[in-house]
Amino acid sequence: MAAQQIQITPSFSFTVNMIEMIARDICKTKLQHINTSGSLATIKHLPLMTTTNIYVKFGGKTSKKHRSGSIQLQKAGIRTAAEAMAYLRKSIKNEMHDILNKGHMYGALKRDDNGDLKRTRQMVSTEKTLSDDSAFTLADRLACNSYSPEEEIGLNEYSRFSQFLESINIHLLETNQGIIMDELTNIQSLSPKGLLERLMYEYGMEYAETSVENAVIHRLIQALWSETSLPMAGLTAWNSNLNEMQQKLREADANLGYIIKQYTLRATKPTASEDELFASDTPRESLRKSLGHSEAGLALLSLCTMLQLRADDAYQSELLAFCTSTLDKAMKVHTGRRNNYPDLSSLSHLLKDLLCDGQIPSRKDLRIFLAPVVYDASFENLTPRKQNSIRRLIRSAGLLSESIRPLLKSASLKYT
Repeated sequence: MAAQQIQITPSFSFTVNMIEMIARDICKTKLQHINTSGSLATIKHLPLMTTTNIYVKFGGKTSKKHRSGSIQLQKAGIRTAAEAMAYLRKSIKNEMHDILNKGHMYGALKRDDNGDLKRTRQMVSTEKTLSDDSAFTLADRLACNSYSPEEEIGLNEYSRFSQFLESINIHLLETNQGIIMDELTNIQSLSPKGLLERLMYEYGMEYAETSVENAVIHRLIQALWSETSLPMAGLTAWNSNLNEMQQKLREADANLGYIIKQYTLRATKPTASEDELFASDTPRESLRKSLGHSEAGLALLSLCTMLQLRADDAYQSELLAFCTSTLDKAMKVHTGRRNNYPDLSSLSHLLKDLLCDGQIPSRKDLRIFLAPVVYDASFENLTPRKQNSIRRLIRSAGLLSESIRPLLKSASLKYT
């Protein structure tokens, strides 16, 4: 009688930094317009609250390998890193909804300035205790190990790489303004006007979350305005209304995106009347679509740029996680119905193969991967015009990848 083979369920590790990065991404793209007036959580505090809950739920720990704290994800049916990442994103999103909805059932009531009863917000972060019978917090857990000087340098470098990935679009724009504006016609879903609208929206959302002005984005808006077809009077309107927008964002608990879009519309259409801008939903809906297109275009640019780099050791999993998350947004450059490659799962295994063993993908492999992302079809089935479009996209991103390495002076990244 043949012996039965024991099936071992693989385990996948995700750092706390990665969990928080995914949570912030989901907040920005999926939950920003949710009304939280009846919840104990605000959108601003939701990523850290979710990170803490996920850390507890999956039995988080601090180890020498993952010095910043990590969780181990092991579940029947999950065999690949891409499947594990998809499950983690789904778990994070579900946890966010649970936190938001919980406020409708729990929490003390207090009277606001109008005398109405409302629930007290719970501003929870890494200071939240990890269990009901302990005073031990996630912050304590992350700081519980002492490191050698070499380990401390490695930890700081890894953290810096994570932060760099999170703001990769801003890094690209800051260091390559001329190249990007010259190559913009090769990036699907991006236009000078759409790019500037996206920057204004990103500036507003970051200020809404942190109450701190992003000086880099502010400088980019000033520098790139003349490269678009927008009237210069719009830049004057944007600058003169900044303080007013910031004050409204500081005072608001919800509808932050709505506030930012109002001021963005005023800047992009400075001669329009209030009735023309706000009497109907048409201008705001047009802006919403433009922001969606530009987000997809920037994600595609980031994905193509990072695919032309090679990460070693600990950076490999971080780069794969970032590219998988960015792929989900980049696929939206194809605005029609997807028939051949309908969702992320159909392309994530190709992405993993591209980044396996830290190898730099060849341009042929990049063409094979990017054609389904952009056109929902294999490269050989594209028309010559679309094939050349993919080639130009890869060339443009290759120019940008040259600027990435100097920004990470000591990280284990190599590029072509």
